[in-house]
Amino acid sequence: MNADAGIFRDGNYTDYDDQYTENGFKGVGAAISYKVSKAGTLTFEKWWGEKTAAADHGTFICSSLKLSTKF
Repeated sequence: MNADAGIFRDGNYTDYDDQYTENGFKGVGAAISYKVSKAGTLTFEKWWGEKTAAADHGTFICSSLKLSTKF
């Protein structure tokens, strides 16, 4: 994945804010989904990579767990 700045959650993202990375990153990721009910899916995502901004170069690691439902 080659994500541009401002479109991906950073490692400090919580349900209570919009903490999106100000820097892009380039790396790999994995997602595992489990259907918990007819209308609900639980997904775990893990991303690893390097930040692509020249001013803030370093490792990018992000994990997220989300529950999606349809009504």
